[in-house]
Order: sequence, then C-alpha cells, then structure tokens
Amino acid sequence: MNIPAPKREALYCHLTKDAKEGLTQLAKYHNTTLTNLVEEGAHMVIRAHLKQIHARNYNTQTASALNTW
Repeated sequence: MNIPAPKREALYCHLTKDAKEGLTQLAKYHNTTLTNLVEEGAHMVIRAHLKQIHARNYNTQTASALNTW
C-alpha cells in the first residue's frame, strides 16, 4: 500500500518572540514540530467555527419551525 505525502505549502508569519518561544516549548514538550502544532491549531479553529455555523443553522431551523405553528 502506497500512502501519498500530503501537499504542503510554506507559511510565513511574524510572531512575537514570547509567542514563538512558547510554541516552540509546547512543541518540544509534546515531542512534535512547530509546523505540526500550528497545523493542529488551525484544524481546531476550523472545527470550532464549523460547529458555530452548524449551531446557528440548527437554531434558525428550530425557530422557523416554531414560527410556522
């Protein structure tokens, strides 16, 4: 079985020295890379926003159903 490597693209950002040091220490503590830590954080933010969108849609549908009664 051949698993293809994920396609990656470079990301450049300016962080404060404290933020970068904190993230580097966190990555070291969890035995991972800074890149992986940032990528996991991005996935968490995306999931959180999708949950908010889903909750708003559900509330709108519920309110619409109540208004039709």
